[in-house]
Amino acid sequence: MTTSKFKKWWLLLIKGVILIMLSIIILIDPDRTLVTISIFMGISLIITGIVLIFISSELKNKLDNWTMRLAEGLLDVVFGFFLLAHPDVSKAIVPLLIGFWVIFYGVIMLAGSFQFKERMRFSQKAMMLVAIITIIIGFIIAYNPTITIVSISILIGAPILVIGLANIFFGINMKHLDQGGSEK
Repeated sequence: MTTSKFKKWWLLLIKGVILIMLSIIILIDPDRTLVTISIFMGISLIITGIVLIFISSELKNKLDNWTMRLAEGLLDVVFGFFLLAHPDVSKAIVPLLIGFWVIFYGVIMLAGSFQFKERMRFSQKAMMLVAIITIIIGFIIAYNPTITIVSISILIGAPILVIGLANIFFGINMKHLDQGGSEK
């Protein structure tokens, strides 16, 4: 039985080149990256906000602080619509808004940590610690938006570049494989 060479190796090569081009765009133009992220974030926040509003209505009779979930949901919806309506101003204000949003969630987590019963002290302390760290990260994001924009681009662009290079490497190596999986 004869095996033929792996003929679709060039698809990995094309994928690798496309990913490398995408990573270069992301790394060279962080502003456009941030605008795109703000659009996706706006859509996501509207969806999660609506979900939280429905959840708060379910919790109305079960929890005393159901209004916190309602406020969280309403804030998500408003923030989401703002991001969709003004993606062009995202460079200047998205890091600030994200920072304040992270701070807000940290405060909600901190407030929620006080609901734990006596027997759950470890969970309460862990949640308090996570909430405080979240608040600190929120202040860092809001205080230094330039670092946030560059960091986002690097954190997205660098892995895409590596994956693109890996695809090119695998594509070239696949060119020499039989379809059965052995090298010739």
